[in-house]
Amino acid sequence: MKKMKLHSIKLKITCWYTFVLTLVFVFVLGGIFMSSEIYSEEMIREELLDEVKDLEEEMMRYPEHFPRQDYVSYYDDGVLLSIYDENFQYINGVIPDNFSLDTPFLDNEIQTARKRNDTWFVCDNRITLPDGSDLWIRGIHSLSAIVLMIQRLKVLTGFAVPLLILFTAFMGYRIIMRALHPVTVITDTVNKITDSSDLSLRLPAAAGKNEFSSLSETFNKMLDHLEQQFLREQEFSSDAAHELRTPVSVILSHTEYALAELSLSPEARQEFACIQEKALQMSHLVSLLLNIARAESSGFHPSFEEVDLQIVAEAAADELLEKAEKKQIRVDVQNFMLPPVMQGNTELLSRLFINLIDNGIQYGHTGGYVRVSLEQRGTNVRICVEDNGIGIPEDKLDKIWNRFYRAEASRSVSPGFGLGLFIVKYIVKCHGGSISVESRVGQGTSFQILLPLSQSSASA
Repeated sequence: MKKMKLHSIKLKITCWYTFVLTLVFVFVLGGIFMSSEIYSEEMIREELLDEVKDLEEEMMRYPEHFPRQDYVSYYDDGVLLSIYDENFQYINGVIPDNFSLDTPFLDNEIQTARKRNDTWFVCDNRITLPDGSDLWIRGIHSLSAIVLMIQRLKVLTGFAVPLLILFTAFMGYRIIMRALHPVTVITDTVNKITDSSDLSLRLPAAAGKNEFSSLSETFNKMLDHLEQQFLREQEFSSDAAHELRTPVSVILSHTEYALAELSLSPEARQEFACIQEKALQMSHLVSLLLNIARAESSGFHPSFEEVDLQIVAEAAADELLEKAEKKQIRVDVQNFMLPPVMQGNTELLSRLFINLIDNGIQYGHTGGYVRVSLEQRGTNVRICVEDNGIGIPEDKLDKIWNRFYRAEASRSVSPGFGLGLFIVKYIVKCHGGSISVESRVGQGTSFQILLPLSQSSASA
């Protein structure tokens, strides 16, 4: 059974269900015990009054027989009867042990007498015999047996009810888990779609016609719509890139010819050089769009071989050395891995380092630094690329991975396309890794990448 999460709706329903069940048990059992005590006491009172009344009638009918022990039963239905004279002196009858003899006589009233752990109901009745003499009839009924029985029931209930509540809560949770199992299936499938970015996957149809089947159908309709939108976007990007490739190539060839073969004035040569530079940027963008479109449409799976990360990182730094020197930015590669080898695609990993180092140079301050560090963490390699540049606002960090996204501050710094970090994240995904970023405006940015050393550990 999966571990129950603290914020799980299953846990919340189970807790509320158990809480309500506990309240029901408390109120119902409390009511039963209270009504049982009241009913038992009322029955004892009636019994006590009846026995005292019966003895009174018998004494009035046959006064000559009293107070003979052999004639009168002084114990009946749990009631102990005794007779006293008008001065409250005991004549005959039965008095329970431990009964307080100081209990006052109250005519036609039922009182409660207590001594140590014993409790009694006491009923006194004064009668006048035909000869004019007065007598007192006292009836006594013990409450100890009733109290003891109720106490035992309370103790037994105190043990049994919590166990019953726990058992009911457990069974309720199992029932809730079974009822909400389609939600787990939907969640797992949606997470799988999110992780794989495979919009062709669909939620399984829930059994029967209920809220969960409607939810699955709604999700599948949404996925159909998203897939169609995504495919149209891919087609548009691919078609646009193909359509742009030819005119861009023509512009480049004409500018190269003009710069190489024609006699141009300095102003015209400068304009043609500017056109050539922008055309080269456009050609690079078109190539990127085509590569991305091909990779996304064909489910790109790169080949892997042993890659020396230190060599790849240093080669990327060397490629960007001239650009870094123009801004007096120092690029360092620090290796803490022995050996610095992993399974990966050399070309893609080279592009990853180039994009991240180039990003640090573009948005770095003059005289700053870009630091690349390699470190092994268990079955993973940790790549850290940090700089002390302009930084990224916190509310923009989630957007930097989007295609063509560029923060306002970066637009005035570099004429890039906003595809570099999108490609970096795509390369990390191809290698089964993860990437995160930390940044503070004005202080710099740090990219943290975790890649599996081998594809077997990535799939484990």
